[in-house]
This record gives sequence, C-alpha cells and structure tokens, in this order.
Amino acid sequence: MEGKGFRDRAQKFSSRNAVIAGVSFDPPAKNRAFREKNDFPFDLLCDEDRSVSMRYGAAKKPRQWFARRISYLIDPEGRIARVYEKVRPGRHPDEVLATLDELGSTAVRSSGAASATERGPRPAMGA
Repeated sequence: MEGKGFRDRAQKFSSRNAVIAGVSFDPPAKNRAFREKNDFPFDLLCDEDRSVSMRYGAAKKPRQWFARRISYLIDPEGRIARVYEKVRPGRHPDEVLATLDELGSTAVRSSGAASATERGPRPAMGA
C-alpha cells in the first residue's frame, strides 16, 4: 500500500521539509479510522463532492466511485512542481524523495490528489 510507504519514510520527507497529505472521497470519520488503523503521520483530506479530485484530474465526474492514482508535488508558493500521472504504489514514495532531492527541496509539499493514493478511503502522498 502506497500510504504505508509514505508513512515508513515520513522522517525522510520531514528532513526535506516536505509535508504529505492525501485526499479521499470518504467522509471524515472513515478517513480518521483509516488513518489511525494504518498509523499515518499525515493528514487525509476529505473530498466527498470530488471537487478537488476533478480539478486535479483524479476524478472525471462528481459521482465517480474510485479516484485515479495521481500525485502532485507542490512548491512553497503553491505551484505544481511535478505531476506523477503513472503512480506505482511500491515505488512512488522513493520516486517523490528522489524528485525532492533533484529539486533541492526547500519546504516543498507533497500531496496525493484524490487520495494518498490508497485503495482504502479515497491522497497522496503523500502522499
């Protein structure tokens, strides 16, 4: 599970001044339970109406059941620094870390749009 990869590397992201957030279609109570069950040290944001997911390309319509796996690396000014359209859950956390190193991360935020790209509550990241 991709979220666990971000969880297991949370210190590495923190040392690069990166913040991980996931976005999910689920309501707050379900997201909270999923986050606690998996011991995620990052927030899972709720997008029940899919408005964020549609803006970021993770959903095409408001009633869509599952989010597309896609992640965004957002810079300190709120601009998209990198888009990960082909997310492979097992490799993605390391891919984002490599990008942070490549960009010389200074307070870059990693956000999985439309889920932490989990199959449970539907970012990130980071994730």
